[in-house]
Amino acid sequence: MSQLSLQYSPWLVAVCLLVALGYSYLLYQTKRPWGKVLNGLLAGLRFVAVFVICFLLLGPFFNQVKNKVEKPTMVVVVDDSESMVLSKDSARVRAFGAQLESFVSKLENQGFSVEKKTLDGSIQDFDSLSFQSQSSNLSAILRETGESFDQRNLGGLVLVSDGIFNQGMSPAFATYNYPVYTLGVGDSIEQKDVNLKSLRHNKVAFVGNTFPIVAEVSHVGFGGKELEAKLFENGKLLTNNRLVLNGARGVEQIRFMVEAKEKGIFRYEVALTPLEGEMTEGNNKRGAYVKVVESKEQVLLVAPAPHPDIKAIRSIVERTDRYELVVQLLSAPKKLPEEKYGLVIFHQLPATRGRGKEIVQKYLNGKTSVLFMVGSQSDLNALEQMDVPLQIDQRLSQTDEVLPAFNANFDKFIMDKEALKVFEVAPPVKVPFGDYHLKGNAEVLAYQQLGSVTTKKPLMAFSEIRGKKVGVIVGEGFWRWRMFEFMEKGDARGFDGLMTKYLQLVASRSDQRHLIAEPSTQEFWDYQPVGFRLKTLNDIFEPVYNVEVKVAIKDAKGNVQQFSMVTAQGADVYKLKSLAEGAYTFVATATIAGKKYVDKGSFVISASNLEEMDLTANHRLLRALAKQTGGFFESVNDYEAFDKRFEAMKPQGVIHSTEARMELIHLRWIFFFLLLLATMEWAMRKANGGY
Repeated sequence: MSQLSLQYSPWLVAVCLLVALGYSYLLYQTKRPWGKVLNGLLAGLRFVAVFVICFLLLGPFFNQVKNKVEKPTMVVVVDDSESMVLSKDSARVRAFGAQLESFVSKLENQGFSVEKKTLDGSIQDFDSLSFQSQSSNLSAILRETGESFDQRNLGGLVLVSDGIFNQGMSPAFATYNYPVYTLGVGDSIEQKDVNLKSLRHNKVAFVGNTFPIVAEVSHVGFGGKELEAKLFENGKLLTNNRLVLNGARGVEQIRFMVEAKEKGIFRYEVALTPLEGEMTEGNNKRGAYVKVVESKEQVLLVAPAPHPDIKAIRSIVERTDRYELVVQLLSAPKKLPEEKYGLVIFHQLPATRGRGKEIVQKYLNGKTSVLFMVGSQSDLNALEQMDVPLQIDQRLSQTDEVLPAFNANFDKFIMDKEALKVFEVAPPVKVPFGDYHLKGNAEVLAYQQLGSVTTKKPLMAFSEIRGKKVGVIVGEGFWRWRMFEFMEKGDARGFDGLMTKYLQLVASRSDQRHLIAEPSTQEFWDYQPVGFRLKTLNDIFEPVYNVEVKVAIKDAKGNVQQFSMVTAQGADVYKLKSLAEGAYTFVATATIAGKKYVDKGSFVISASNLEEMDLTANHRLLRALAKQTGGFFESVNDYEAFDKRFEAMKPQGVIHSTEARMELIHLRWIFFFLLLLATMEWAMRKANGGY
């Protein structure tokens, strides 16, 4: 659909006509050596040419509206996890691909555009499903589908699944703006089974200590039966326990106490002796790895008096396996122990009237990392004279109430942005009102947000001074953040995670290595790729890139696998292939400026067995998901009914209109038309004695 419009008033078209008519009349009114007919024809050609040129000066253009009909897309997702074929109707599930392909063809003939996917991504043919995925994250595929089809015509999503998920949140807890049609696979009736659901244990233990390993056993249909559980260390039987199962169904605990005799990485496995009539024996074993180290690193906290923020810090430190907190109050003076600390925290020290100044200066002059927590009792004038990365010029003892605005460019560790959103509505902390000045190479983790305004005043910062880390946290009342998050979410994962990483950053010693190779985490699942963080530094510890790093990874049996990676600017984690379960050591080598450097370390690959932990299909979840999104649920046993309900659907296309403006002066054929008129007029004049 097109409509002709002008940039100027349409009344000017009459002016164009008068100009063209007047010009051609004046040019051809005198007597010519040709006849009247030819003279009229020549005048007509000149009239048309002049009118077209004048009309183009008015800026004529076409508004073109194009309509495009977008067919609705139906996304068909098949849960390709192992649990789908561990049920008794596994043969039917494996053969179901052909029916799904026929279902897809019907949808396409019906007018739908179809996308085929598994939980891990797209797939070309449902006949090629292998059902080998080691995890099930139903909420992720539903969320990603909604995001990828934003502003597009999504007709709905067909989910073929047993409803069992072992990663991510329950899909029933989220909202979706499209219908979900669920086809339930598997048996939703609980079968007789004993299931070793989890092992609870410390990831780190200390030489000479005794630590617990607790096995959680879920059972159905074996009430009154006696169960034997064996504990193995690196394949050697350590001990066994017996347990009488109570009731027709329930969850029991079996506790083992293990003595850590020497340092190293040890694999512990709990195995349940199978009972007659179990649905499967694949979920009767679970393994765990424990790293045994010499001793905990101590953290000293010195404060002028008790404070709720100290309790919050204690709860954070005590939940880690690496640190042990020692608290010393100036109000209860005693000689500080002489142990070497990994970190010293000064809570509101130096305090008013210079209290505690000597203690602060003692550790500032040493090599221990220090962290200052600035509050209402802090002596800011005394703090200004010290080698601290932040200077605060307070005005008249006034305070502000602020929230954190986290620095998006901070790259010393990865922040969980979703978990930190709770602080956007948390109670504010009180900070000194005044001017803030960063010193040296200080980096900011969080700025102060006053109301809706993000200031440039640091709330959390740190720096490296004379080869050690010095951190600063401004404000008091952080304990309210932890309490608020706990009340809102039932845990303090965001606050504890942030503060733990920050404390570890400040406590970590300055790294003087030229080659830094470390796994992205100390424990990977056997279905995950192994990630390495690599850094190559020159003699003045500046990053250099395009350096080849060779990594040799050795398993417990002595088998070695070689990998080669090249450092690149902007790269964070370099991913290798997934490895089998076991404890691994690695040696990384690189040549930088002609010198060879080596770094070493270890990590653990744990067997997930996630898909064997729960084999009872959750059709209740699939029904709830379909109901709340406006879809429907059917069992795979009623596939024909499912198919017929789709046959009754009428796809609704969406019309997308686009409007384009096209100016006539840019049309090439108009130029050639004017050229033709001029050429014809000139040729006829020339042929008849004109000039």
